[in-house]
Amino acid sequence: MQKDVLWVANTNLVRVRKLQNQLTGVYINDATVTATLIDDAGVNVAGGSWPQAMAYEAGTDGAYVASLPSALALTNGQAVILRVSAIQGSLTARWDIPMIALTRATDQ
Repeated sequence: MQKDVLWVANTNLVRVRKLQNQLTGVYINDATVTATLIDDAGVNVAGGSWPQAMAYEAGTDGAYVASLPSALALTNGQAVILRVSAIQGSLTARWDIPMIALTRATDQ
């Protein structure tokens, strides 16, 4: 499974796309969505304020975005998990997105 990349010492945008009610198929555009970046020991990554709110992207089908600060304590090759939580009314979802931190090369 290919991991999404977080660039070390860069501001990174993270997205959740197509948040959807699995029973009705309707996209959810009014949820409270948060993200927390954790390391392989399950500890919050330093340098961020967790959980971080993710904002709905206007005009999309259930897309949410958050900006992660460049000050995150990430090292090249570090495996991390973006833990996402979404709540809308009585509906709750939580999932983990595996990611890898990389140092940006001059050709990227």
